[in-house]
Amino acid sequence: MPEKDPEYAERPPYKIRSDVEFGPVKWRGSCDCGQVTYQISRETPLNAKYCHCRACQVTHGAPFQWCGIFHKSDVMFNKGTEGLTFYSSQDKSRDYHLPTKVACAHCRSPIMDEGRNVCLVFPGLIDYQASGTDHDTWRQAFEPKMHIFYARRSIDIADGKPKWAALDEDSDLLDDQAPEPNPQSPPTKKKRSKDKHRIAMPWSQKQFSLPPRSRGSYLITDHIVSELPELREYKVGILNLFIQHTSCALSLNENWDEDVREDMSDALDRIAPADKRGNLYRHSAEGEDDMPAHIKSALIGASVNIPISNGRLATGTWQGIWYLEFRASRHTRKVVATIQGEKA
Repeated sequence: MPEKDPEYAERPPYKIRSDVEFGPVKWRGSCDCGQVTYQISRETPLNAKYCHCRACQVTHGAPFQWCGIFHKSDVMFNKGTEGLTFYSSQDKSRDYHLPTKVACAHCRSPIMDEGRNVCLVFPGLIDYQASGTDHDTWRQAFEPKMHIFYARRSIDIADGKPKWAALDEDSDLLDDQAPEPNPQSPPTKKKRSKDKHRIAMPWSQKQFSLPPRSRGSYLITDHIVSELPELREYKVGILNLFIQHTSCALSLNENWDEDVREDMSDALDRIAPADKRGNLYRHSAEGEDDMPAHIKSALIGASVNIPISNGRLATGTWQGIWYLEFRASRHTRKVVATIQGEKA
């Protein structure tokens, strides 16, 4: 009888968690017979790869393995954990040892590879319709970024994706049509190249709206973080926030005492007062606060840059992200967030 760690069921991905603890379900998957089902709370994997190693070829009975990588906390089995079977290809054992291959004991569908820190989920088991999305969205979410152990491939795939001889970042990058190096040779570290920089330092960009506000200075750090869950994927990087308007601004400043924000708005009003008599500014197309808003925007600026460290914004203890609105009426403002960095 295979041995199981008696505490494994109390840890993710096997532990049942509340909706609040687990978060909104983005993806739903199951084995072929449906006796084992699981959920994923992250919209896109940390990474997605094709693996051509011998173990994947044998255990999947296929030329390569396709996997999406998730934190264990992103995945939760919600049915059938008692019907799981485990296999360690390293130990050739059915005991529960990490890393392990997880499958349904009834239909034998491979479900995931569980490592010490992450789960390698097989996207083919995800039901995109049950997840409330479509085929194209599913394909885009799990689009592989690279091939690994390509030196051991059984077929050539000229798809233009980076192809590592062994592990990514720790072996040679191969061309689509490159001759296969000797698999018995130890992997060599490739010198830095433009391709390697592109792989190691990916870019991400999205646009979102800020809640409508009238004149004032507002702390929006929590709103920014909630709009950018992908920040958690980056070990180190930089976040640029750019507001697409000329009568408001972004800044980094005091995050504790709200009096500072009120004082800031008042001080800017003294620097660029409203044109109540109509003789201060030439431009007044949208009212007495029109030109003053442009002046304040130029003084404060339309963007901020914030470092990312271990999945979090590396702001100081008393620093927060401010949105400064300079118009008297409420406006909805759009922000473009651009991230570059090295993923965990």
